Amino acid sequence: MFHINTVPGRIPPYTVTMISAFLLGIGLLYLLNRRDKIPRQIAGFLLILAPVMILFHAIGMTYLTSHGTQFGPSSMGALIGMYLSAIVMGLICGDLKMMRKLLENCTFILPLMYAVSKAGCFFAGCCRGIPYTGVCSVIYTDGETVQPAAFPVQLLESLIFLLIFLLGMLLRKKRRGGSVWIVFLTAAAAKGLLDFLRAEHQGKLLSLNQILCIGLIGFGIILLLGNYTKQKRAAS
Repeated sequence: MFHINTVPGRIPPYTVTMISAFLLGIGLLYLLNRRDKIPRQIAGFLLILAPVMILFHAIGMTYLTSHGTQFGPSSMGALIGMYLSAIVMGLICGDLKMMRKLLENCTFILPLMYAVSKAGCFFAGCCRGIPYTGVCSVIYTDGETVQPAAFPVQLLESLIFLLIFLLGMLLRKKRRGGSVWIVFLTAAAAKGLLDFLRAEHQGKLLSLNQILCIGLIGFGIILLLGNYTKQKRAAS
């Protein structure tokens, strides 16, 4: 059983992990783009644009979905911001092939950013899991207030998305065809399924995150089938 006091110290773990996720993701994105021979100038501009787009959409999505009552980073908003930054850079350059490569590299690094950020949620006590008193349950203490034991869904998310990231890097290194689609669809499915283990999901048929994940999976399958059909026609 874990016992965590959510009263922040001088340097809150949540802040440290969020900054670490941000720096790791953006830095790795730059390295992947350079390895794929994306011009240094383009990779550098994306290094500047992506953080702005991620923060704007991550905070903006939380604000909009809470009807202006909450501020805070949304993982789905961050994903949208990351992809939009790659699309904007591709449009500015007028190079669709480059845009596609930028989007693929965003897909490879997003699971890592999410894995690190969810570790911050675990220590901060946000995005808590369903009531649970079994093995590895977690009890949060806020000052003198003790919260009921919960399932450590944040740690499970960190582990699963770290594995998805490592799988993606392995497939990318081996240049396996469809590796980006494996990462994209697996991550979307994992995100949607893990939402069932959140406390805030209780009493809901589907959460907003799950609806968005279903949309992403459908969109990914359509694109995947379109690419397969295009390749089949080209080969015949």
